[in-house]
Amino acid sequence: LALGFMSTAVWADVTAQDVWNNFETLAGANGYHFSTAPKRVGQDVVFGDVSITFKDPTQGNALQLDFSSLRFQGNPDGTVSIVVPSQIPFSLDVPDYDAGKVRKLIGVHSLKGAEVVASGTPDAISFGYRAENMSMTTIDQDPAVTPNMDLRLDMGDLRGRMDTAPNGGQTLNAEAKSIEYVLTFKEPDNIVNMFTGGYSDVVMASTTTVPMGQVATRTSFEQGQAGSVMYSFGSGRSEIALGDADKRTKVESTSRSGELRMTSNKNETSFDLSSEGLDIRVEAAGLGFPVTFSGDKLKLAGAMPTLASREPQAFSLEIALEDVALGDQLWSMFDPTNALSHAPMRLMLNVDGTGVQGFDLTPSQEELPKSTDAGWLETLNINALGVSLLGAELTGNGRFVFDSTDTKTYDGFPKPEGKADLRLTGLNAALDSLIKAGLVQADQMMMPRMMLGMFTRPVGDDAFETDLQFGKNGDIRMNGQRLR
Repeated sequence: LALGFMSTAVWADVTAQDVWNNFETLAGANGYHFSTAPKRVGQDVVFGDVSITFKDPTQGNALQLDFSSLRFQGNPDGTVSIVVPSQIPFSLDVPDYDAGKVRKLIGVHSLKGAEVVASGTPDAISFGYRAENMSMTTIDQDPAVTPNMDLRLDMGDLRGRMDTAPNGGQTLNAEAKSIEYVLTFKEPDNIVNMFTGGYSDVVMASTTTVPMGQVATRTSFEQGQAGSVMYSFGSGRSEIALGDADKRTKVESTSRSGELRMTSNKNETSFDLSSEGLDIRVEAAGLGFPVTFSGDKLKLAGAMPTLASREPQAFSLEIALEDVALGDQLWSMFDPTNALSHAPMRLMLNVDGTGVQGFDLTPSQEELPKSTDAGWLETLNINALGVSLLGAELTGNGRFVFDSTDTKTYDGFPKPEGKADLRLTGLNAALDSLIKAGLVQADQMMMPRMMLGMFTRPVGDDAFETDLQFGKNGDIRMNGQRLR
């Protein structure tokens, strides 16, 4: 169940029956079923004991929520309150196909200060909700099951709103001041694996043009199905503890903020995941000291076609790791004399291009075009490449086209044609620091320096440029030197 907040300016003209009709349709569209039918008590719609069940047709998971009562209660202002009990027991059956049995989880959903109010019109109802606290506990019904699971989730000051449209589309906005979780797996020999953590100022927003939970198909996307999801948090922390008391490994992390965005329509599916101010500390069994590292910003984003097509379609990928720094303890393992540059490391990659995609990204793929080919590249653009490590930096860009009719020249891969321009700075200084640190011998660096002279052009103090070319005849050249 979701709980949240209703806007202050509400225009309402709905009855309890209107809201129940909408609620029943919404639940049915998402695959939920009621064990009994409601009764009319005055203008209200009332359930006694009722179970709401859901079974995933693809995975076989089955959920059951047990309500001691459920009431749709009309208010004088034209809104309708949905009154739920403060304790909602539930069970979840998860098939274990390898073991040939079903794992049963049981738990309780607890609510404090919960309010759910419906408003709007019969064909476009909005559900506003809030709760001082929402918590959930889940355990394995059979204590002999291994690993035995125990999950506890707590959400504070939760509020939100869901708007429905006549076509079944929905918009959801929700906030939680805090989210805390503890997940424990107990195994034989006193092994306890524990995952704990929390987030502050959590915000979630989503939109869909069809009822949430409806299985996406190629046809539904071609007819206009689309959706988006945004999830963000202010600060986050987590701790992973693995093993028994004598051999325990711990991983602790904190972050300043994080965000995930996803969109999907008939043209493309995209995602953008980012985290800022990440600090990680690892205490490994037998290591003797903690290992720490940090990153100012981590980003992973991309886009690819949603549906298969025999025509080229666009794709993109972006990876960024900014100011990644290792802790002093880790540096001391292989650089006790501080001969190496300890400057933060950086990785940046931004590419896009076109290709033919032979598969759909939809969960239901029964309508795929008959093809055994996953697809192939048509063009690839390296818009930006950047790697900084040990004081040296590599940057570059490039443009390539691929001939999908020629897969013999490169042993099954479409033949590329194009050029990449690269620039190196600080490499000689980095090699000297490796020698000074005793990690390599001076004579071992003779061959890398010779290769640097052959395949690059000096353009300044410890700065070099080069180009890598793939010719139309299958030849490969670097700085004019033929490699193939």
